[in-house]
Amino acid sequence: MKKKIAILVIGVVIAGIFYLNYVNEENTKVNKEWALTDEQVSNVVLKGISQDLNVILKKGDTNTVQVAGEMPVSFADKLKEIQPEKDKMLISFATEIGVSIAKNSKEKLTVTIQTTDTKLLKELNIKMNKGNVVIQVPNEFERRYELETNKGEVTNPKSVKNNADELIKVELGFGNIDIVE
Repeated sequence: MKKKIAILVIGVVIAGIFYLNYVNEENTKVNKEWALTDEQVSNVVLKGISQDLNVILKKGDTNTVQVAGEMPVSFADKLKEIQPEKDKMLISFATEIGVSIAKNSKEKLTVTIQTTDTKLLKELNIKMNKGNVVIQVPNEFERRYELETNKGEVTNPKSVKNNADELIKVELGFGNIDIVE
């Protein structure tokens, strides 16, 4: 019986070491940008990120989404493979079965969404495990907001536009959500 318990304890310790190495993975710098069609930029989804996130919405000459900053190496490798879909831009770090495993990263990631017309971005959907989310929304971007965090604070925008068709939705496990106008 003592032998079985010893084997079990050793197995748990080894699993714990692998887990800690996985969640405390080394970071690397990223700077990836995608040129998008009007249809692709209409629905931008960020899923499975586990670090502070700064999202900047702005008007410009082209439709683009850019991800810059530092992130865990395995997430950076996955970022290189991401391509826009026909009708949306999905940036997902979840596994193939939809599970998102938190990785510890103290670095901030910046996502810049540029559109040629403020009405093109119909929905921005952010689903994160942990980390603070700051979204910078210029006054000319009229949006409704659905902001939810399980543990943290939500700073609502100064002006709420409940009649707007465009939506910014943030679902956060742990962390604060700030809308800056």
